[in-house]
Amino acid sequence: VGNRLEAKSVVIDGFAPSIKNLARAVEIAGGSIAGFYFNPIAASRAVLSRNQKDLGVLLIDLGLGTTSFAMYQDNKLLHAGSLHFGAGHITSDVALGLKMDFAAAEGVKVRFGSALAKEVPPRETIDLIRFDSNSRGNPLRRFVADIIESRLAEIFEFIHADLRHAGRAGQLPGGVVLVGGGAKIPALVDLVIQELRLPARVGTPDLTGIDIAAPEVASALEDPEFACAVGLIRLGAERLSSNR
Repeated sequence: VGNRLEAKSVVIDGFAPSIKNLARAVEIAGGSIAGFYFNPIAASRAVLSRNQKDLGVLLIDLGLGTTSFAMYQDNKLLHAGSLHFGAGHITSDVALGLKMDFAAAEGVKVRFGSALAKEVPPRETIDLIRFDSNSRGNPLRRFVADIIESRLAEIFEFIHADLRHAGRAGQLPGGVVLVGGGAKIPALVDLVIQELRLPARVGTPDLTGIDIAAPEVASALEDPEFACAVGLIRLGAERLSSNR
């Protein structure tokens, strides 16, 4: 018997038309949808241990169009969020700075990019014609790194403000785990340590218990870019098991 009920909840909402469009695209392709999961929650299932979630950990998914994050402590989801900036915006910044198309700028970012400009040799140059036959010049590699670092610092500044608002800035013993295609930018871990003042590492999906027939597929999946996909596989398998 009682007269009062309280709960602390984390509510994750999404733009309904976007969700419906995604569902429709899957159905047109012949698939069916059992449910929806927020990216970093799915990714956390593939890269975070129970111990990390107990201690307190922040998972950051640096995707193409967005950067999303989820914070855990005492094995509970305490906070989550999403920013409308991602690795694609970094590439766009590089394209604008070097006056070249997006695809060529992506090649420059992947081959010569760095999240910390000070770690790049000050006189090293890039021959742009290797990436775009219409581009000329030999810009300094540090110039490209400055562009990348500026955008990443902005992203992590927003995340740090979010952590501060949640009362967890600098107070997550499990540190930061980075996933997504953007997590492969060189020196990113060092920048995260500098900006968020927390230990950090790049997360690799755990494939234990997942039966993959082709070794080359298993090797390809051991990549931070596929953390969300592997997490969805695990969540789907758990749902199937619970329904039996």
